[in-house]
Amino acid sequence: MTRGVLISVLALAGAFGAGCAAADPASFGKGAWSVGVNGGIAFLTMTDVNDQIRIENFSTQSQFEELHQGGEWTADARYAVAKNWFLGVESGSISGVSHDKAGTSELRVRGTPVVVQGGGTIDQSGMVAVRGFAALGALVNARFEEPGVGKVEGTAFMGYVGAELEVRFLGPVALTAQGLARSAMVSHPENAPYNVDFSGGSIRGGVRATFGGAP
Repeated sequence: MTRGVLISVLALAGAFGAGCAAADPASFGKGAWSVGVNGGIAFLTMTDVNDQIRIENFSTQSQFEELHQGGEWTADARYAVAKNWFLGVESGSISGVSHDKAGTSELRVRGTPVVVQGGGTIDQSGMVAVRGFAALGALVNARFEEPGVGKVEGTAFMGYVGAELEVRFLGPVALTAQGLARSAMVSHPENAPYNVDFSGGSIRGGVRATFGGAP
């Protein structure tokens, strides 16, 4: 069994190494296009929502977990307006769930980011590049809900700054890792006496493909 696992690991390493040998440089020349998908962990502030959860637990003897993190996925498209400088658009979903340990109920938060993104290459060497980026836009359909009971929803201004590590491994295809800090608070949705604060940050990983453009 151990020998079989070792052979499999060596085969995968060999395939990855062969792919790296055939990978394009991680450049982003003027006129190039890039598309990517990412997913990971979203860290959420949710101060007021967690206050509401504590009140709910005290008044009903429920045991809802506080909301501090959730999941996130995004898809984006970028265009290089100059060598190593790009503009793009991004959308996806940010969500989190609080489970009642004393029952089967749930509390959920969810929102859809729609942003314009811009950034540039900080450093690029061979198949590896480090890029910085920022985005401005909106978090739409942002809501806090208890399924079967009700929800409040609204829209918030959203902005973030972040960095991305890109490692190309097969032609124009690359693996990416991103970290970002985000601001997005829905203020008193539908006149609720609390805010729903999606501010915080994210750690994401994904795949990106880049094509076209000047060498």
